[in-house]
Amino acid sequence: LEYNECNNGNYGCSQICINEQGAAHCECEHNYELQDDNKSCEEITCQTVVNTTTRSYGTLRSPRNRTTGLYPSNSNCYWDIIAPTSYRIWLNFTYFDMEDDTPDCSYDRVEIFLHENYTDTKPSSIYCGYKKPFVIASDNNRLIMKLISDSSIEKTGFIAIYMTDLNECLHDNGGCEQICVNTFGSYECKCHEDYTLNKDKRTCDKGLCQFHIVNNEGTIFSNTINGLNKNDCSWLFTTLPGHRIQLTFSKFIVDDKYNCEQNYVQIYDGPNNTSQLLGKYCNTNYPGRAIESNGNQIILYFKTNMTTNNERQFVLLHETVCGGNLIAKAETQQIYSHANYGKSKYNSKETCVWTLKARFGKCIKIWFETFQLEKQSGAECYDSVQIFDGPSDHDRSFGSYCGTTLSTTLPLDEQDPDSTPSLFISTRNSAFIRFETDPSEQDDGFIANYAEISCTKVVNDDWQHYSLQRTRIK
Repeated sequence: LEYNECNNGNYGCSQICINEQGAAHCECEHNYELQDDNKSCEEITCQTVVNTTTRSYGTLRSPRNRTTGLYPSNSNCYWDIIAPTSYRIWLNFTYFDMEDDTPDCSYDRVEIFLHENYTDTKPSSIYCGYKKPFVIASDNNRLIMKLISDSSIEKTGFIAIYMTDLNECLHDNGGCEQICVNTFGSYECKCHEDYTLNKDKRTCDKGLCQFHIVNNEGTIFSNTINGLNKNDCSWLFTTLPGHRIQLTFSKFIVDDKYNCEQNYVQIYDGPNNTSQLLGKYCNTNYPGRAIESNGNQIILYFKTNMTTNNERQFVLLHETVCGGNLIAKAETQQIYSHANYGKSKYNSKETCVWTLKARFGKCIKIWFETFQLEKQSGAECYDSVQIFDGPSDHDRSFGSYCGTTLSTTLPLDEQDPDSTPSLFISTRNSAFIRFETDPSEQDDGFIANYAEISCTKVVNDDWQHYSLQRTRIK
């Protein structure tokens, strides 16, 4: 006869005893989890108030069942993060895996409230599925996050890092004359339309003929500048890091009989006239080809002594070009997958390549801050990132990656040792990145970080997995 161990003091189980052939084990009721003694159960708590201090930061994780590793069903959890007065809260999801998304995220979801009272207002944003939200910043010193799940299909949940930061704009408008924009760790002053920020980066003047162009493409007509000083104008073009700017003149009438001394166009490869000069043009001496920047900024100066630009004018086409030759430095720099990153998905049928170069005797490390490409089908990547240990795609490859395989930011002791590497280190002073997309589905893209480091590591035959399993990012 089989003896039922559960009849003897419930086998020591604090809640549920399950009898088996020759043995028994303990289980827990809904929203409780079994403890290390395999006997007692504790409620999975998920209601937390976080009172932060100055410059505070921390990690928030969704509750999970220790046995399944999944968040519980029928959850209604909240995290109420309160920072000191005059501070804002920044929330960055480093891992996100909820039940597959629907148009209204009606099954399982994360809700973000940027208001004072989340019980009386609608959430500011709602997230579900597997795509990580972009960084979220609160309007004031409070941010509330809720996790809501239904009765079926649980996932692994999320990991989010919260940080508090002083909102300098709340004190005397940050010293800005017009507009103060708070950023993490700093702030910047901006001006209203038709005003230009002065060199002191705080005050604004009207009437200066200075323009900052951030659109990815467009046309500049020099003779349509109304109500401004037309004799000395400049256009600064800026795109996201990892991309270049291409300028092409479709019309150029800048006559000068003094060898480009009084009427001319000058173009510099950078943000100001201390950058490398790409060319000085007047008369018939103007480029019949496109002019490209090496970095993500290029500036054009237009000088004329005429009171009207009708006799001195040009039409300029500008567009963003992906890829480029980049110089790795000790400080971390970034590459964005596409110039509209954060605003739209990357383009289809596009190939972008970046060549990274460090000083002689140095190496380059590359790691991904975000990574969201079209999911692969079987072993095939439709949209992919390839990284090569050298200056071209003829060098040895670290591999081809797609989906979300590079987005893990779990602690080292929680990573799968066989997972795809999320840090790459070259064995010489150059590296090559190729980003290719097919004609079909697009996704959010990636942000890659890169920096110059000392070549102190030895890559063995298992070099394709030379990653966070062996090297910590410092």
